Amino acid sequence: MITNRKKIVRYIIVIVFIIFAWGIFAHFQYNYITTNKKINAQEEFLKAETSIHSAINQTTIFIYALKGFTASQINTGITDESFNAFSNEVQKSMDNIKNFSIAPNNIQQFVFPIEGNEATIGHNLAKDERETVRRDIEQAMKTNEIVVSGPYELRQGGLGLIVRAPIMEGESYWGLINIVVDMDAILDDLNLEGTYSKLNISLATEKSDVFYGKDIEHKNPVLRKEITFLNDHWIMTADYSDMYYNEQKRELFINLGTSLLIFLLIAFTIINGFYKNFLLSNQVHDLVYTDTLTSLKNRRALIKKLENLISNNKKFNIVFIDIDDFKNVNDTLGHTVGDRLLKQIASRLVSFENKALQVYRWSGDEFILLINEHYSQENLTNLLEPLMKELKKPYLVDANRFDISCSIGTSAYPQDGNSYDDIIKYADIAMYYVKKTGKNRIQMYNQNVGKQYYDEINFEEKLITALKDNQMKMYYQPQVEITTGKIVGVEALIRWQEANGDWISPGIFIPIAEKHNLIDRIDDFVISNVLDQLKAWKAMEIPLKISINISAKQFRRELAEKILQLMETMEINPEYLEIEITERLKIENIDIAIDVIKIFRDAGVGIALDDFGAGYSSLTYLSKLDVTTIKIDFDLISRITHDSYKIVKSIIALAKDYDLELIAEGVEELKQLEILEKMGCQIYQGFYFSEAVEAKEIESFLINKK
Repeated sequence: MITNRKKIVRYIIVIVFIIFAWGIFAHFQYNYITTNKKINAQEEFLKAETSIHSAINQTTIFIYALKGFTASQINTGITDESFNAFSNEVQKSMDNIKNFSIAPNNIQQFVFPIEGNEATIGHNLAKDERETVRRDIEQAMKTNEIVVSGPYELRQGGLGLIVRAPIMEGESYWGLINIVVDMDAILDDLNLEGTYSKLNISLATEKSDVFYGKDIEHKNPVLRKEITFLNDHWIMTADYSDMYYNEQKRELFINLGTSLLIFLLIAFTIINGFYKNFLLSNQVHDLVYTDTLTSLKNRRALIKKLENLISNNKKFNIVFIDIDDFKNVNDTLGHTVGDRLLKQIASRLVSFENKALQVYRWSGDEFILLINEHYSQENLTNLLEPLMKELKKPYLVDANRFDISCSIGTSAYPQDGNSYDDIIKYADIAMYYVKKTGKNRIQMYNQNVGKQYYDEINFEEKLITALKDNQMKMYYQPQVEITTGKIVGVEALIRWQEANGDWISPGIFIPIAEKHNLIDRIDDFVISNVLDQLKAWKAMEIPLKISINISAKQFRRELAEKILQLMETMEINPEYLEIEITERLKIENIDIAIDVIKIFRDAGVGIALDDFGAGYSSLTYLSKLDVTTIKIDFDLISRITHDSYKIVKSIIALAKDYDLELIAEGVEELKQLEILEKMGCQIYQGFYFSEAVEAKEIESFLINKK
C-alpha cells in the first residue's frame, strides 16, 4: 500500500510538473507567435509601401519624356503634326496616364487625347478658378521644379494625380507641361486589400485627406510611414485586419492545442509504464549497434569494443574479410539477390562465433572478425582456414548457385598500431594486398605489405612522369586466321618502358591509373597512336583492322563522337577499327553503353566482347549489346585440354548462332590450336604465333607472308 501511495505521489508530481512545463511553454509560444505575426505584418507593410512608391515613380517617369520632347521643339516651334507624332509614339507606354498637355505661357495648346478634353484648349492655367491649380503654377514658375499635387476628384470623374513641370527657354520661363495620373487604375493594379490582406491600409495626403482606405489616423494606427516622391508627401497608415487576428488565433489554437495534447500524451505514457523506457532503450541500442540487413554487430559496435579493449590494454587480432568479385552479383542479378547472399554469408560467419571471436559487418561485402586473443601468423591461419573452407561451399539464392571466395587481411594490437584506426587500416591494407596478388587467401600485415601499399601511392607520380616523357609505346599482337595462317587483324596493347630500360606490365600500371584518375590520359594516348598507325598503314596499302581497349570511365558518347570525328578528318575507314569491351569490365550504366555502341556501329566500327566466359556477365552483355566479335577468355583457352573443353565448344556454337566473328585469346600451344580448329574457331591470337610486337614487325610479317 505504501508502495502504491509512493507511485501515486510520484505520478501526481510528474503530472503537476508537466502542467507547469506546458504553462511555461504556452507562454513562450504565445509570445513567439504574436511577435512573429507582428514582424510579418511589418514586412507586408514595407512591401506595400515599396510597391506604391514604385508604381507612382514608374508613372511619373513619363513627365521626363514629355519634358524632353517639349524642350527639343522650342526652337523650331511645336506643331500639331510633331505633337501628334510624339503622342502616337508614346501612347502604348501611357499606362495609368489619363491625359497630358503642353501649355506655352501657361495656356493649354496641345492636349492628348483630345477627345473629352476639347474645352481645355486655350485655357489659361494661371487664371484657373481653382486656387490649387494657380498655386501649383506659381510654385512651378518660382522653383523651376516638378510639382505634384493631389490626388483629386477629377471633373471628368475618378481620382487623379496632377504632375506639372516648368519648361525654360534659356533663362526665361517658356511654359508648362502637365500629366494627369489615373490613381484609380494604379490602386486597382496594386490591389492592396487583396495582396496585403493581413492589414487595413490607408493612404492620405500630407494634409491628412484620405484618398484610399478607411480613415484610421484617429485610431493611433499600428503602422505609419511617410511616402515621398518628387515634391509630394503621402502618409501611409495601417492596422491589423480581421484576417490577421483570425489567423493568429487559429495558429495559437493549433500550436497550443497540439502542444497540450502532446504533453498529455507524454503524461499518459509516463503514468502507464516507466518500464517501456527500458525496452525502448534496448531497441535504440540494437538500431545503433546492429546491422539491419545481416543482424550482425555493426561498425559502431566494433569501434566501441576496440576502444574498450585498448583502454584496458588488451591484446587482440583484427581479421578483415572481403568477398571476392561480389559486385558482379549486384550488377548482374540485382541488389536483392546480393543482399540475400550476404545474409547467408553472415550466417556462416556467425557459426564460428565464441567468447574469443565476434563477427561484425564493416560495410557492403566487408566483414571484420575480432579475436580477443593474440595469435601468431601460423595459429591465426589455422584458425581461419576452416572458416574460409566454409565460406567457399556453394550458396543457393532463387535457384542461382554461387561459388565464392574471399580475401582476408589481418593485423594485431599492439604490435601493428596504437589505435583502432591504425589496426583496422593495416588489416585493410593486408586484405588489399591479397586482392592485388590473386585473391582467395590470408595475409597478415607486415612491413613489406605496408611498403608495397605506400609504394603504389608513389607510383602515381611515376606514371604521370612516364606519360609526360613518352615512355609509353604501342605494341600490336597479330590475330591470325586458323585455316590460312593469314593475319587478319591486330590488338593494340600499350607498353611502358622506363628511362632505365625496365618494362612495367600493364597489369600493374593500368589498375593504378584507373584508381588515380589517369586512365583518361592513357586512353587518349592509345587512341591517338592507333589512329596514326591506321593512317600510316592506309598509305602503305595494308588493310589491317586494329582492336583497342577503352576503360569503363571513358566509355561515353563524347569519346565515341571524338574518335569518329578524328577518323573522318584523317580519312580512315571505320571498318578498320574495333572497340573491345572486356567481359571483366564493370559497366555501371548499361543504357549508356548501348547508346555508345550504337554510335560506333552506325559508323561501321566493330565491337568485340573481350574475356568472354570470364564471369557472370557474358550472356547478359551478349543479349543487350550490339557486338560483332566474341573473344574467348584466355583462361578458358589455357584449360581447353582439361576442364574447359565443353565450355569453349559451347561458346563457339553460340557465336555461330549469333553470326559473330570468333577469336580465341592466349593460344600458346599447337594442341590448343588443333582443338580450336576442329571446333570451328575462326581466328586466334597468342604467343603460339607471336607476342605483341611493334608496328614495323607486323609490317614485316605481312611482307614475308606475301
